[in-house]
Amino acid sequence: GITPIRSFANIGGGFAEMVLEPLKLYCAGSDSNRVSRTLVRGLMSFLKHVTVESIDLTERILVGTHSSLEYMTTCLGDAQAGAGGGVGGSMGAAGLRGAGA
Repeated sequence: GITPIRSFANIGGGFAEMVLEPLKLYCAGSDSNRVSRTLVRGLMSFLKHVTVESIDLTERILVGTHSSLEYMTTCLGDAQAGAGGGVGGSMGAAGLRGAGA
């Protein structure tokens, strides 16, 4: 699926577990201990979904940034090599050593 929509769907599912399940039990007249346990279980599910989706989003951002930086490094390296600048210029380090010997 589409990543942002999938993330919102997963978080929404966790939120639904946190709210709807305890509400169903409360409306059915269950005792308060069972409703409380279900509420805590739903809260843990919601927090798990938010955590996993946050980590996934952070990972995607870092991979995109890494790819962009690699691309920029490649482009800048090619531009410097084409202009004759940098360490490997017309004379280079080996040329300097040979000139003094």
